[in-house]
Amino acid sequence: MKNKKDAGVYLISIIIGVTIGLTVFTPIFESQLLGTVIGLCLGVMMGPVFMKAIKST
Repeated sequence: MKNKKDAGVYLISIIIGVTIGLTVFTPIFESQLLGTVIGLCLGVMMGPVFMKAIKST
């Protein structure tokens, strides 16, 4: 991470991903653990996308 702003954006994207995983995928798969893991993966993948979008504006 280059600075605190990048780390903050990455952390927020992970929180958003876990929230999406818990609210969307937990009822589908009926497993809170699986929903959390999918959400964590989504958050980790969304981090670089958010950082690129913020830097391009």
